Amino acid sequence: PYTVRPELLTALQEWATGEGLPSTIDVAESPAEVELVATGSGPFGEMFARRGIRWAIPGVSPVSYLDTCRAFGPNVLAVHCVHTSEEDIAILK
Repeated sequence: PYTVRPELLTALQEWATGEGLPSTIDVAESPAEVELVATGSGPFGEMFARRGIRWAIPGVSPVSYLDTCRAFGPNVLAVHCVHTSEEDIAILK
């Protein structure tokens, strides 16, 4: 969720769905990812700052963020998902 623009996440899912293709996406795989998406801080936030990368902080969990980007669908396998909340699990269902 932090290496692909939201618009591209949406477009990729729409394309894969239209083509009937399965896809996978890594999500909620590390505390650093959760911290970046939720607050913009942590190791990834520091790396982005050093490199001058602007990051619009979603302020939610990685799963919730990807859901708002419409990155999930019936043909998507979300992998890792080891740092999730009950709400995240409900979204993934």
